Amino acid sequence: MPTLSQPSDGVLLACVTCGNQEAFGLNVVNIGQLQRHGQLRLYCDACRGFTTWAGVRKDRRSGTDRRTSRRTLMMLPIRVRCDLPASQFTEVTRTLTASRTGASFITHHALSEGMMLYVVMPYSEEDSALLEKRARVERVEKKESGFEVGIEFLS
Repeated sequence: MPTLSQPSDGVLLACVTCGNQEAFGLNVVNIGQLQRHGQLRLYCDACRGFTTWAGVRKDRRSGTDRRTSRRTLMMLPIRVRCDLPASQFTEVTRTLTASRTGASFITHHALSEGMMLYVVMPYSEEDSALLEKRARVERVEKKESGFEVGIEFLS
């Protein structure tokens, strides 16, 4: 697991629902849960309720963001499924970035721009009521650890 940003006043987390970022002083139990599952349920002032929060990493890019919605560097469990006849697979991995309109992640499968995928984010094996979202592959970059893939969620 990559190192999370740790300001002096706690661990920097981001709300999966609204993207709000906040530093939390976490206890040992919360830190263990964050390390095991990649997420916590905490209260979000912006959403006015308990939501899922995930760890935030420092941005590796500089310059102006071209995206239509705010991207947050966070590691969320994500299940990716492809049902094309030539490339059928289901893989559970972690996001690198996430926003309301898309996400990026590392996969071991060679995907192509324009491919359709089905994703569950955030993914939990314990939650059987999770709904898949349709997504289109927008970007693929070869990396040492596999392929970094950027997807856009489709409505």
